[in-house]
Amino acid sequence: MESSLEPSAIERASGWRDAINKEVGAANIKWVMVEATNTEDAISNTESALQANPDTQMVLVFNDLLGAGAYQAVVQSGLNLTNFFVGSCDGTNSVIDLVELPNSVFRCTIGNDRFVPEIGFYWLQTIVRAALGMSFDNPFPITTVAITADNVKEYRARQPKYVLDPEIVEYMRTH
Repeated sequence: MESSLEPSAIERASGWRDAINKEVGAANIKWVMVEATNTEDAISNTESALQANPDTQMVLVFNDLLGAGAYQAVVQSGLNLTNFFVGSCDGTNSVIDLVELPNSVFRCTIGNDRFVPEIGFYWLQTIVRAALGMSFDNPFPITTVAITADNVKEYRARQPKYVLDPEIVEYMRTH
C-alpha cells in the first residue's frame, strides 16, 4: 500500500519491492498496489484488493496508521490467515499491540532502535557540535529494528540512554 501524496511512502514501497524481488525472485510474486491516505481508504482498498486477489498472502504498508486499517480488512476478509503476513513501519504502540496478540497476522512493524526523545537529545548534541565547529556524524545514524512477536517484550522493556558527548562537556569546561 502506498500514497502518491508522500514521496517517502513511494520510496519505502519501492525499496520493499526491490528487496523482496531480489530475495524471492520477481517471477514468483504478483504485486498489487493500492493507494490509501487514511484508515478508511486502507480498509476499503485492502478489502477490494483481497477480494480481487484471494491468493494474497502478504500486505505491506508504509506506515502503522494505514497498516492498522489494512489489518482490519485482512482479519475480516474470511481468507485463510494461517500463513498471512501484515507488516508496516513506525513501531507505534497501537500496532505493537497488534503484533503482540496471540496468532496475529500483524507479524512485524519497523521501529527505531531509540526512543524519539533520545533521538532528539542526540540530534541536539550534533547541532551543538556543528555550532561549535566540532566534527560530527552527518547524517545522524538512526537504526531501525523489526518488531515481531519474538522480540516485542524486549523492545517494550528497553530504556532510553542519554550519554553526554564528552567532547562537548570538555569544551564547556574550558570555554
